[in-house]
Amino acid sequence: MPARVAQHLVSVYHHASQLPAAVWDAFRLRERDANIMYPHALKSRNYDGAQDQLWMTCSPVDDRSTLDLVLSCTEGAMGAYPIFIFANTSSRHLTSEWLRPRLDALILMLLDRIDESRVFSVFAPEAVTREFAQMWTHYTGIGSYSEPYYAAKLTHCTPATLTRRRMTLFPDVSYVPRLAEESDLQVVAE
Repeated sequence: MPARVAQHLVSVYHHASQLPAAVWDAFRLRERDANIMYPHALKSRNYDGAQDQLWMTCSPVDDRSTLDLVLSCTEGAMGAYPIFIFANTSSRHLTSEWLRPRLDALILMLLDRIDESRVFSVFAPEAVTREFAQMWTHYTGIGSYSEPYYAAKLTHCTPATLTRRRMTLFPDVSYVPRLAEESDLQVVAE
């Protein structure tokens, strides 16, 4: 069997503060696409605690200045976070042919560093999540849901798509818009 030739380089970081400038630049240039991972990285970068952080970047071997994917496997005050994957390309490029070699490199490196049971959820663009889940099952034998257990959709509005309308008012209810206060806690909890 011929030897596998690596097409993609995976770099590993143990703290968000170690991420190279290319990652922060990509997050800033693609803020909408990075709107989950970017704030998470910013918060993690400033956190000095002992929680586990594992960040990976994937780039082509022949062009290490190009950033394709960023993966995080981290923990916070609430415990283990899902695997987050940021794709530094438009959604039209997220084909199986583009994703497979990159995810293959990331998954092999991830399996070398964590227990396979640590991956309980993946948050990424849908094409990335589906491909990752299929490949993870191939490598580990751990099955995934055929339909997502929890499917979040990210969206946005612009001045052109925002519809201005009057607020629905009920005659027997009075509205006083204000910031929430401690005394609102019980009503919100119910």
